[in-house]
Amino acid sequence: MTFDEAVMELPKLFEGKKFSECAELSKALLKVQPHHPPALVHLACSHEQLGDLQQAGNAFRILSLIFPHNEQLAENVVRTLPADQHVLFSSEREERKNRIAKFPKKPSLDLVDNPAGKMFVPVIPDGDIIGQTIRQGGIFDINIIQCAEQYIRPGTTAIDVGANFGQMSLLFSRMVGPFGQVLSIEADDYVGHVLAENIRVNGIQNIRIVNKAVHNETGNTVFFPDQDFVRFSTYGSYGIDPHAASGREVTTVKIDDLGIDGPVTFMKVDVQGCDLFAMEGAKNLILKNKMPIIFEYEEQFQADFGTSFQDYVNFVIGIGYEFVKTVDSINYLIAPKAS
Repeated sequence: MTFDEAVMELPKLFEGKKFSECAELSKALLKVQPHHPPALVHLACSHEQLGDLQQAGNAFRILSLIFPHNEQLAENVVRTLPADQHVLFSSEREERKNRIAKFPKKPSLDLVDNPAGKMFVPVIPDGDIIGQTIRQGGIFDINIIQCAEQYIRPGTTAIDVGANFGQMSLLFSRMVGPFGQVLSIEADDYVGHVLAENIRVNGIQNIRIVNKAVHNETGNTVFFPDQDFVRFSTYGSYGIDPHAASGREVTTVKIDDLGIDGPVTFMKVDVQGCDLFAMEGAKNLILKNKMPIIFEYEEQFQADFGTSFQDYVNFVIGIGYEFVKTVDSINYLIAPKAS
């Protein structure tokens, strides 16, 4: 039985009043994904049906701290946990509510230690590989970081397009130093909030955030999806949907229109299929600074944007650049063509 098949089995067991089996299957699922909401719900409800209120309350508490703005979940905790545990729970819940005050329907944030600094990461999904890497003390896309180190100079500007939770921006911040600047661009408002919190908690002053969708035109409205984590298990794998007519509205912006002070010594672009349009919108900046650029190209996204790798090749040639090397099979380093 696969993980997804096991999840589908939970409501069948519960509705069939097989509460012990439902609880055991929930526990098995939670060993794989410790914060899986359906497994936590069925674990809590099964224990409550079995009369084990402490275990039910523990599961409801974990679930409530994932979604601290959900009043029903909080009431379930109060109903099942002993009164002497209510004060601590209330304090934990308020702290987590405050961290995502503007995003009441989104999951709460854990604060973890990482070589890049202290970092907030969303509690779920457990399968977010970037979040997992940060939690485990690793550096995601370390080969891109090592590539950037060869070019970023103190006192200059580095651009992080598709900054996600900000680990790369934090590391770029060290490379440019106190007299340099990092421009961190992130279209997803919730992920952008996490990015801003990670900059704030580390007391960093040299990172500027742009919460817009980079494109080859400024001022258009596009839509960013609410991640369902069905197609992808990672926040950063979702980008703007060029065919959507609804969702979270995001305004487009050309990098050329951001008023970036130079010199720029490196730009990384990773915006899920929109990378070509992002670079087209930075053409003037590129021609002026002639900085190395690393962009991502994944074939699975290109049909949505009507682009092909040949379009990227044509752009690279058109700005007088050439391909230098491939990093991790889907990232391409380009630089001014050697004379």
